[in-house]
Amino acid sequence: KDDAAGLAISQRMTSQINGLNQASRNANDGISLAQTAEGGLQSITESLQRMRELAVQSSNATNTATDRAALQNEVDQLVQQINTVAGQTAFNGVKVLDGTFNSQSFQVGANSGETIAVSSIASAKADALGVGTTSSYSTSLSATVTNGAISTGGITVNGYGVGPSVSDGVSSSATVTGAAIASTAVIAAGDIKINGVDIGAADPTTGTTATLQGDAIVTAINLLTSSTGVTASNAAGTLTLTSKDGKDIKIELSGTATLAKTGLTAGTTGVGSDSAIAKAAAFNTVTGQTGVSATATATSVTSAKLTATTAVAGDSTDFIKINGVKLGAIAAGADANAQGNNVVAAFNAVSNQTGVTASFDTSTQKVSLVAADGRTVTVETGGAADTQNVGFATATQTNTYGGVKLSSTGSAGINLGGADITKTALTAGYTAATATFGAGIASVDLTTASGAQNAIATIDSALANINSSRANLGAIQNRFSSVVSNLATTSENLSASRSRIVDADFAAETANLTRAQILQQAGTAMLAQANSLPQNVLSLLRG
Repeated sequence: KDDAAGLAISQRMTSQINGLNQASRNANDGISLAQTAEGGLQSITESLQRMRELAVQSSNATNTATDRAALQNEVDQLVQQINTVAGQTAFNGVKVLDGTFNSQSFQVGANSGETIAVSSIASAKADALGVGTTSSYSTSLSATVTNGAISTGGITVNGYGVGPSVSDGVSSSATVTGAAIASTAVIAAGDIKINGVDIGAADPTTGTTATLQGDAIVTAINLLTSSTGVTASNAAGTLTLTSKDGKDIKIELSGTATLAKTGLTAGTTGVGSDSAIAKAAAFNTVTGQTGVSATATATSVTSAKLTATTAVAGDSTDFIKINGVKLGAIAAGADANAQGNNVVAAFNAVSNQTGVTASFDTSTQKVSLVAADGRTVTVETGGAADTQNVGFATATQTNTYGGVKLSSTGSAGINLGGADITKTALTAGYTAATATFGAGIASVDLTTASGAQNAIATIDSALANINSSRANLGAIQNRFSSVVSNLATTSENLSASRSRIVDADFAAETANLTRAQILQQAGTAMLAQANSLPQNVLSLLRG
């Protein structure tokens, strides 16, 4: 009978054997790659040894300037040769010494996940060998006493320009609120664009109130939220546009009577561009080139000590606004602490609209406002009495801007440039960190005795780096060799096991063949004997 189970088992073993044999070839390829890299490092080592010899020679006082210049010429050629070897040493087209061989895995088993990981082979280029330091640097940009907005126009980071955000002087946060409706006239397509997208026509089909017109505009805007990133709402004829991600809101008005919002007239205006969120986004547009990333830091505002415990009605003249959103009525407190708690409750009731949270310190009796995402905080009060009730110093609109933090983990540090850094309120609000890193053996100078002394130390450091890399490659080769030996043993034993299932038992089959041959010969003899009997009888009859 056929061995059905044996067939399934043998096929699985075949997969394992084939995988093990290929894994063994993979490991041998890994050995070859490591040997290729090690061979390149050997060549670089020879160049470094010659450079060190020249540096020792140049350090001697018997050399003239001409002698040292000749020594420097040879060193320069050796540096170029090192860069050539580092840049051209490759295995099957894969560069192994230029610093790009990082986070690689070698499949050295028949199954998924059976790999050997090689984190990296260090760059052997001249500027990567020798002394040097790496570190993390950060530069913080923050508003100073003048509390101006950060302008990204004209700023350069590590030599790359940071493009300006859309702005024409409108103070901003992530939300724009205003009395949007001047009439109930039909708004034609093309009259209003948000972030470059035409919101289409808005027609108040019934009624003559501003609220109905506002609802039509809201519907038109919200139909295109996926394109603009902006949502709209309407309350009592007041149109509110909100950018949930804090990016700029660009509003274009082509008509003169369609929207009558304070600060927005026919033309183009930018909203959100002077917030820390927008500025951080501007810096991050060139992160790929600069290696510098930006984050918006929290905006915080602290009031003066509360001195009044009077209620705020929350009407058209007795009000407090935070980022354009009017707070509800604030009840009078029995004392300053109670007043502070009432004020905080009013601010936090609209925090989901404003992005600002409030807290009250009973020890100082001051209210603190914080926008964790760095958006601009705008406070406006209806009059002097209201400012006393909440502790803010002025009845006019006051903007408090967030900061931007720049961070780099690369070796270049952060270099800031551009007149706009100091032109817009950052007169003392930034510090630039510039790092100078060792250039390795690429800049060794043997033209002076002191330079030659420094070169010896640099070359010794480079040799130590190369030796470390060669030791790592040797360890990798040993590991691959052990893997190859283990794979060979496993494959051999699996092959023997599979053979017992699918291959014939030669001894048993030979015995069966011999037995069959004996039986066949015996049968042939018996048949011959039987065939001879008639002949014998015939002979007797003839006799």
